Amino acid sequence: MGKLTRCLGAAALIALLASIQTESALAVPFDIGCGGQVDIDTDPPTLAACSVGSLGAINDLTVSLEIDDPAGFAYVSDLEIILTNDSTGISVVLYLGGQTATPEAYMDATFDDAAAALAPTSGNVIGSYLPVDALSAFDGVQLSGDWTLSLHDLTSWTNEGLDLISWRLVGDQVPEPATALLLAIGLSGIAAAGRRRNGLGGPPE
Repeated sequence: MGKLTRCLGAAALIALLASIQTESALAVPFDIGCGGQVDIDTDPPTLAACSVGSLGAINDLTVSLEIDDPAGFAYVSDLEIILTNDSTGISVVLYLGGQTATPEAYMDATFDDAAAALAPTSGNVIGSYLPVDALSAFDGVQLSGDWTLSLHDLTSWTNEGLDLISWRLVGDQVPEPATALLLAIGLSGIAAAGRRRNGLGGPPE
């Protein structure tokens, strides 16, 4: 009876690990602030770096950006904004403005594959929008490491004083296999202790 119980426990552990790997059963959220940077409407692009220490593979990713000009001359429609994972070289275009003379406009936006529409290419960019390229390109990529936000003014009117107030990487990640294994073993141990307390573990051999 003891061997059977242990075999059943091992089978349950294997099934749990398979669930972790294939169904993101233990995906955990992250919200990483990457700070800000001044004078980002430049040619060549301004590069804003974000170093991430959290371990795990990305299961879902959104990016939040706030861009404004404290002096009152914000023209976000001049910009092309690209996010790159430095370890893999994968790049995603988040926003591409119309590069036309438009009324003063700023950005306070979240780029999300689940949004309903692309961001406007002129005027204020406020709310949740589809990125130009899908952020799902980063699914399965390790969250840890260096990320770079490229902000490029594509017009001839550069250096007008736009500031990147803040940017964030938000989403959820699947823990590293070793971490998931430890968690699964812990859960298995808790279940085994419960069986022993209830007299279901069988007599020792």
